[in-house]
Amino acid sequence: MQQVQLSIPSPCHENWDKMTADAQGKFCQVCAKQVIDFTSLNDEQVLTYFTNKENSNNTCGRMQADQLERKMYKWEFSKSRKWYLNIAAFFFLLFGKPATAQDVMGKVAVQEIPVKNPDTPKHTPSIFIEQTAISWKVLDSRGVPVAYASITFADGKTVRTNKDGGAVSLINEKQKVFIIDAAGYVSRQINCTRKTHYTITLQSERKDIPVIMGKIMVQR
Repeated sequence: MQQVQLSIPSPCHENWDKMTADAQGKFCQVCAKQVIDFTSLNDEQVLTYFTNKENSNNTCGRMQADQLERKMYKWEFSKSRKWYLNIAAFFFLLFGKPATAQDVMGKVAVQEIPVKNPDTPKHTPSIFIEQTAISWKVLDSRGVPVAYASITFADGKTVRTNKDGGAVSLINEKQKVFIIDAAGYVSRQINCTRKTHYTITLQSERKDIPVIMGKIMVQR
């Protein structure tokens, strides 16, 4: 597990809006230096950037106040557990190809549920429930994917989005209402129609969070 705590001891008061935009943020003409914009990144993405020691020692950035002065974590698997990941990856590639609207349209999975009949124990009739594959994409108001958002079914089952904000689920005709929820965002209730793909936008619960800019100090 990796962990860091970030701080900006000496905030910079240059005007962000007057800086020149570039790929990772903006360029400050006064300091002749790139300023990385971290405000739309999650903890894992921030940690990935600071994995590079060169970045850790000399980064000027723009961050939300709630990204500073707290520990950020990134979980890693040890080498002894990598074989679990290899097996999981194999079965995912074999059976779990990510679905798009084009992949799932018109394809129906059928779940067979045996029903016991005490009068005819040797003949077990079955009820077939049609299920449709639905793909989801959950974004915030800025269009940034929301990782690990929960999509809760009417029967209480839940699937979670991956780091790209995507998920795939199977629904039947009785499951017409879903709750989309994620930490730091306002929950949404979705009424399903005949669509096979949904892009959901969640509004942040955070309001008027200060943005701080300056040289970032990294404590590991």
